[in-house]
Amino acid sequence: MGHPNRRRFVSHISTASTMAALAGPNGWLRSAGANELQLPTGSVRFSDDVEPLVRWLETTPKEKVVAGFVEKIQSGIPYYRLLASVFLAGIRNVQPRPSVGFKFHTVLVVHAAHQASLAASNRDRWLPLLWAADYFKRAQDDDAKQGDWTMQSPANIEKQSSASALRGLTEAFERWDVEAADRCAVAAARHCSHGQLLELFAKYGCRDFRDIGHKAIYVAGAFRLLDTIGREHTEPIIRSLAYALLNHGTGANPSGRDLAPDRPGKENWERSEKQSDAWMTSDVNGTHTQAVLDSLREDSESSICNSVHQRMQRDTNWQSVYDALFVASSELVLRQNGIVPLHAVTSTNAIHYLFRTVKDERLQWWLLLQNCAFVSLLRDAAKDRDKMRDIKIDTLASNTDVPMPVELGAVFQNLGRDRDLASRQVYTYLQQSKSPGDLFASARNHVFSKGNDSHDYKFSSAILEDYTNVSPAWRNLYLSGCAQMLHGDSAPDTKFFQRVRELL
Repeated sequence: MGHPNRRRFVSHISTASTMAALAGPNGWLRSAGANELQLPTGSVRFSDDVEPLVRWLETTPKEKVVAGFVEKIQSGIPYYRLLASVFLAGIRNVQPRPSVGFKFHTVLVVHAAHQASLAASNRDRWLPLLWAADYFKRAQDDDAKQGDWTMQSPANIEKQSSASALRGLTEAFERWDVEAADRCAVAAARHCSHGQLLELFAKYGCRDFRDIGHKAIYVAGAFRLLDTIGREHTEPIIRSLAYALLNHGTGANPSGRDLAPDRPGKENWERSEKQSDAWMTSDVNGTHTQAVLDSLREDSESSICNSVHQRMQRDTNWQSVYDALFVASSELVLRQNGIVPLHAVTSTNAIHYLFRTVKDERLQWWLLLQNCAFVSLLRDAAKDRDKMRDIKIDTLASNTDVPMPVELGAVFQNLGRDRDLASRQVYTYLQQSKSPGDLFASARNHVFSKGNDSHDYKFSSAILEDYTNVSPAWRNLYLSGCAQMLHGDSAPDTKFFQRVRELL
């Protein structure tokens, strides 16, 4: 559990022997009943080592799922299989409609929960996954009330080259053709490499400003999970991604139209045709970061993207731009502790991962420009949603009312009571500490004990990961602003946490 690559330590065990172990005295197949292991007619089937786990999760009553999962943990079922079962159960049972959000967060949150598990102490290792399993049952109930959607088995697909499969899927994405995309997604999953698929889905997951960044979040999380749960699950995940990315609400098909959510992506693709080496070879420069940050605070989306494009052509390193994006997202949280600023943080985390992972340089350039567009559009959406405070993140560096040295306990006492003071304390604590490890651990523990929403996991995992992706000169400000939306001591422990503690 200490590292995702260690999950293969049981790979030598055959499926037959594993299933036999599960059916033993402490297992669960025997008590599940034959009918519960039969799939609904026409639904997609997963690999033999995971399918029974998924089916058990689907058919077990919500009030029995956590206790049953604890039994499976104690029986020795590998972590990555339990992780895969939660993720795949959401993919098969929860429709990413009418929005790639809401009930579909049961899928979107799994990678964040996995990150929390890897970083947790041994005592808390299983809490995020148990929470995700319980959360799936809530989402499953919501989906049942909205039509009880189920992913169906794929159509038979003829063998074809990877180039042909990618071309077909690209054309389906351009036409916003759901049925054609599903057929082509099957072919692409079977014949294309992981890298080829990532390049394609990174582009179409970030092309439009619908669902406030959830499409990009899903692409990044899904591809990261495949490296842990096994790439044998690529096909259903790629099909689910294609279906989610083609969501455009109840309006007309966007193909051939000039619609506002699609316009920044098209304009940035044209901008990215012209590149220089300066964005890679220039030194990281705090002055450049400050200039981009100032632009992100006030300028229009188009003006920001033009400015950043020109800067990167001339003398601005990509890291200087990303420092500004991280800090601007954190400042939005500082100005409005709400759901829209939160998604500026989580979508930047996702797009940054895709930017660092894809190989095509034009696509990288475009992803960075799209991230600029997303942050500025989320800024405007936050203004439309609720009042925003007139405050800049730089003020957190002021410690005139912060007793020295800052004790970690005081930070979490003030979160929820005086958040501005808590943010200044976080900044001072980070400035005086050689390592943020204790702060990170306490933040996660508060999520485990007090968090009951998918955003508790998505947001905390994003900011604790991105702390090290921000340049040292800016990272303490970044985390201090984001800290406003962490849980403090005053929030009560959830009933779920209390129940799981007793079970474990």
